Amino acid sequence: MWRETSAFRWVIAGIAVILGVLTITTLKEFRSLKASGLYPAPGSGTDADVRRLVESGQSLYAIRLYREIHGADLRTAKEAVGTYHCEMTNGATLMARRP
Repeated sequence: MWRETSAFRWVIAGIAVILGVLTITTLKEFRSLKASGLYPAPGSGTDADVRRLVESGQSLYAIRLYREIHGADLRTAKEAVGTYHCEMTNGATLMARRP
């Protein structure tokens, strides 16, 4: 019984460490996006900023910003950002096909 409890505690501690590292990494990435000007200041975001984030490959932050701007739920924001991504991808494909 003691060994099972001890092993369980180690697993929980390991999960906590992994979550901590992921949180720190995410915060650093978010701060660097803000510092670079890619992520706008709170309350000043626009749909153009969301599109810019999608174009730079930062879809998770684009969803976050879309939700902040429109007060949308997660599903709606994911669909909107997905639409932006498809428009961007299809637009690039159409531009490449032009003679």
